[in-house]
Amino acid sequence: MPDRQTEQKKTFYPHFVAEIAAVIVLCLELLVVMAMLFAPEVGRPIDLSRQYQPRPEWYFLWLFELVRYFPGKSIVIGTVVLPLVSVLLLMFLPFIDRVGRGRNRASIVFCMLVIMPVLLTAIYLFRR
Repeated sequence: MPDRQTEQKKTFYPHFVAEIAAVIVLCLELLVVMAMLFAPEVGRPIDLSRQYQPRPEWYFLWLFELVRYFPGKSIVIGTVVLPLVSVLLLMFLPFIDRVGRGRNRASIVFCMLVIMPVLLTAIYLFRR
């Protein structure tokens, strides 16, 4: 058994930092090699024989459905006014039902603001 006094102590700066840096470089190299070998597909495959139909991402589908309900010059109502009113209602939700014991009015407003985008997204998805 070696004597403890004769063992060479490793200091943090040159020894442990070099080991940590070597492990980081090896992990980074492994990550780059794996990314090059198994590259993911980016987006949908392009079909140049069909006409391009732009579609929003899933979190904007309810807003895209509102565009159908407000065509032409009234599109501003569906794309600006209604989302702005819903955000303002959410901001002032704590002040809506200050009086009274329960939070009935605030709960109803919140449920309407949450259910409306979910319902419009479902309508858009099932209409296609």
